[in-house]
Amino acid sequence: MNNSIDNAIASTLPIGSIAELSYANKIVNLFLGLFITAIVTVIFPVLFESHSKKDIENLKAGINHGIVVLLKIAIPVSIILMTMAEPIVKIVFERGAFNAEASFFTAAALGYYAMGLTSMALIPLITRAYYSIHDMKTPVVISILALVVNIIIDLTLAPIMGASGIALGTSASVILSSIIGIYDLNRRLQFTERKDIRG
Repeated sequence: MNNSIDNAIASTLPIGSIAELSYANKIVNLFLGLFITAIVTVIFPVLFESHSKKDIENLKAGINHGIVVLLKIAIPVSIILMTMAEPIVKIVFERGAFNAEASFFTAAALGYYAMGLTSMALIPLITRAYYSIHDMKTPVVISILALVVNIIIDLTLAPIMGASGIALGTSASVILSSIIGIYDLNRRLQFTERKDIRG
């Protein structure tokens, strides 16, 4: 839905704006597809089984472990994409009709998408953590809220920043989603709670 809305708003901008977002998205989705999907796929059965067995401690440990692993991977990649966006775009896409100008604007969109990359990595885990406790409603509510935020920011920033404003709106909405999701899950499960160690 976010991509569809982003493209719809980008269609009101100068020609090439949709392509800039699309190419930037391909790089982000390549990372998410290669690493994050595999990690979350492995973790989800552990979470589901722990809840089914009412092993709440193991469930909490699984969520904690998943978040730590994802952060260790996503944060460095996010920093690399933000700081090296233009060289990466040039290497991957710049040839033929995709010239230096296209690389520049695509790299700008990629940099803003990269700001939300860590949250994009966390959201699949958060969603599956909800599924593991048989809550299908909350992820939908959070997604709708994020969608509304995305639309508002896109409409506000697109006339000022172009496609980059749309990418920034997407990042802001996924960051909000991940914060709300982690906060709500922790409120219910208290998975960040640490037991006192007594000698």
